[in-house]
Amino acid sequence: MTEFELNLRLKQEMESLAPNRLEELLAACGEQTPVQPNIEPIRSKPRRLYRLAAAAAAAVLVISGSFLGVKASQRSVVTVDVGAELAMTVNGFNRVRSVTVEGLEADADAYKGMRVDDAAEAFGMQLLGQHTEGSAPNGVLVSVSHANARRTAALGDAVSEGLRRAAAYAQFEPAILLQRVAGESSGVAALTKAVADHSAGIDLGTAETLSVQDLLYVVDSQSLDWNDASYSGSLVNWRCADGRDAEQIALDYTGAAADQFITLLSVYSDQLAYSVRFSDGGQWKNYWVSAATGEILNPDAWRPAPAVDSDAAWATQTVPPYSLPDPMDYFSNRRQVHDFFDFIDDLF
Repeated sequence: MTEFELNLRLKQEMESLAPNRLEELLAACGEQTPVQPNIEPIRSKPRRLYRLAAAAAAAVLVISGSFLGVKASQRSVVTVDVGAELAMTVNGFNRVRSVTVEGLEADADAYKGMRVDDAAEAFGMQLLGQHTEGSAPNGVLVSVSHANARRTAALGDAVSEGLRRAAAYAQFEPAILLQRVAGESSGVAALTKAVADHSAGIDLGTAETLSVQDLLYVVDSQSLDWNDASYSGSLVNWRCADGRDAEQIALDYTGAAADQFITLLSVYSDQLAYSVRFSDGGQWKNYWVSAATGEILNPDAWRPAPAVDSDAAWATQTVPPYSLPDPMDYFSNRRQVHDFFDFIDDLF
């Protein structure tokens, strides 16, 4: 028996032992219609849009955080000085971060967290509480450092608004000098130098002896102006608004009539005063007039002598026909030196 015959015989035996009834079963079932399942298509998610939205939100958070961080980290120093001094470190949101107070009994910590205008108002109110009605000085020096010109103007406006709210209770208007100073420079030192550089009759040595109110008076009376500074308002409680008032006071005191004057603002007897020199009938007179009170500070200077008919009577007069001014009063600066020698030339 060949191998082929052997395989055929085994196949026949297996079919007899386990017949294949698949065809019979399929015939019994008949023809079947296939059923299509109702399956909704799965929509793909717009992953690209989600990624874009997430990236945009992250960018907004980063930018906002950076902006807030920069604003919070900005530090400008604002100093308000009227004799007493309020020095504030202010962030980019115009909030006071740290503060020092000099010349005034005040709780410095109470200013922290305030808006800069509210802090200025509170400072002004405390100052007014230490003065009787009508005696408070209205000159204010506001200095801003670590800020550009635009930032300086914005902080100056905020401080001015607060000071004006405080001054409204006393029914007067503050006179405010706003200046931008460099680095850690003192506001008073910067004003002192500016007055010495731009005023007539006040050198640096003299300016350094003046108070804040005196320095502001020099600015006000001489209408001084320089870069990075602006002045608004007018000082009160000063008898002489300028040199013309001092000239009139001197004339009223002597009873003289003159229309030509040499008038200079300087310091006499430790206070701001006008040196008023004028000629009356060929005789020179020189009086020092207090800028604050209008008082004649050298009342013993030459005054008109009574009329006499004889030369012998001249010897009985207690006041000489010419009274030379104290030379030391004229050597404080170059202009006064020239005035002194001009005066000597006029005598001879």
